[in-house]
Amino acid sequence: MSYVRWMIYGAYGFTGQLIAEAAIRRGHNPILSGRSGEKLAPLAERLDLDMVVLDLQEGERIKRVLEGIDIVLNAAGPFVHTAMPLIRSLKQQRPDCAVVLSHVTETGREIAANVPDVDLLLFFPFDLSWVVKRVLRLIDPSLIVLIETEIWPNFVRYAQKRRIPVGIANGRISDRSFPRYLWFTSFLRPILQELSVCCMQSELD
Repeated sequence: MSYVRWMIYGAYGFTGQLIAEAAIRRGHNPILSGRSGEKLAPLAERLDLDMVVLDLQEGERIKRVLEGIDIVLNAAGPFVHTAMPLIRSLKQQRPDCAVVLSHVTETGREIAANVPDVDLLLFFPFDLSWVVKRVLRLIDPSLIVLIETEIWPNFVRYAQKRRIPVGIANGRISDRSFPRYLWFTSFLRPILQELSVCCMQSELD
């Protein structure tokens, strides 16, 4: 059996660390990678794994680094990257509007901090009634756009109560997750009916 070389990008994030630790328990030795050497080094030392500091803007270097790598597992999360063109377009159309961008991980915050058109950056609130109500009252947004499948029941419900339009951009339902959605149809239907618009990746979604 041939040896498979694989890399975890975004390894120092919460999900990346869980994957790296699980890999070691199963006898694998993935290469750890990410944008920040300062965050990557302690993890690589603790797990005794090789590391590569890699910025996604370094096109030519990425090609060299990935030579001989069979699999790259992205644990950095794509949602901030997905939101960038949407934010840029919104600012072009409405330069007077303030854009608030939320994230759920430190890696997401690191990436989001480099988005030039964002006026306020914050961690997404826990989906608890009292937390959501307080955040919506303080921010008082005119519009909320959720990216892909980030649907939070209490958040959507209380936004609707405050008459704040909520939409989904780049939405998707994978073949693997579709059966799980069917199990929770009665729970999800009223939440999805609260959405003002769903911009999906395909007609099938």
